[in-house]
Amino acid sequence: PLPILLFSLLALSACSQPVDGIAIYNQIESELDSDKTDWDKVNLLKNQLKNEFKESSEFDAKILYIEAAQLFEMQRYVPAMQRISEAIKTDQENKELRENCMILGGEMALIMENTPAALRTFEEVA
Repeated sequence: PLPILLFSLLALSACSQPVDGIAIYNQIESELDSDKTDWDKVNLLKNQLKNEFKESSEFDAKILYIEAAQLFEMQRYVPAMQRISEAIKTDQENKELRENCMILGGEMALIMENTPAALRTFEEVA
């Protein structure tokens, strides 16, 4: 009985590996960079990231950026811009995230025919 119990505990501990949030986010980024983004997959991965890290703020800004990209895809530009603004404020030290947010914001400004704002945004990123 003791060897079986030990083996069972070892097997269970091997199954409960911590979730790699960075790997999940990298999958999402790859999907967003794809020419044919699978939005269902993005949403599934985003929800997994949200659920796994709901007790932590580690991925809050990245989740806001993903939501902004989803809203952009649905042509809901005002809430998308709000998410971008929140993402930048949430993680001001993350330059890559800020750059991604600024590019998405610039694209939205162009679509909304606000060329001066788009140019300022793209100049700031450059």
